[in-house]
Amino acid sequence: MPKIVNHNQKRLEILDASFDVFAKQGYAALSMRQLAKSLGVTTGTLYHYFPSKPSLFYSLFHRLQEEDLLAASQEFSEVSQPVERAKAMGAYIRNRSPRLTKALQIALEYQRVQPEEGAQEFLDLTIRGYQDALKENLKLPNKESAELLLSLILGMLIHSSLAPQASNLESQLSIIEGIYLSLLAEHKP
Repeated sequence: MPKIVNHNQKRLEILDASFDVFAKQGYAALSMRQLAKSLGVTTGTLYHYFPSKPSLFYSLFHRLQEEDLLAASQEFSEVSQPVERAKAMGAYIRNRSPRLTKALQIALEYQRVQPEEGAQEFLDLTIRGYQDALKENLKLPNKESAELLLSLILGMLIHSSLAPQASNLESQLSIIEGIYLSLLAEHKP
């Protein structure tokens, strides 16, 4: 009797397992054959679910973003006061910083090496999605505030990745929380 495969579940399993492989080997160095071997599937299986490495990569980042935004909306829906939101933002980043850092490293390498025309558009859409989520979840007054906060968060993650011994996540998060509260105070009606 043939094995019944839940295709959607298998696709998600491949995406979830691919994240760590991309993080270890990098986008440029990883072929579909190497990825399939690392995942314990055949190359044919991988191509059945994803027609190309960029397709798999786009799907992976779409999934990561969906997970991040869902977790954020759940976490922030419970808080209403600005100080509570600031603390929730700090906790969210603290708890997810290893995963966010890996994703950022993969995205930076992808942006550097991928000549495909749609590559920059894909990254722009991804960044815009995070900016929109920050604006909505943190009740920011405008998109410029969201851009600033995202830049600070990404910079903090890059800094902690490049110089973990010289980086103090807790103090940086405290400063970012203060900047967030200042942005809200500047735009009080």
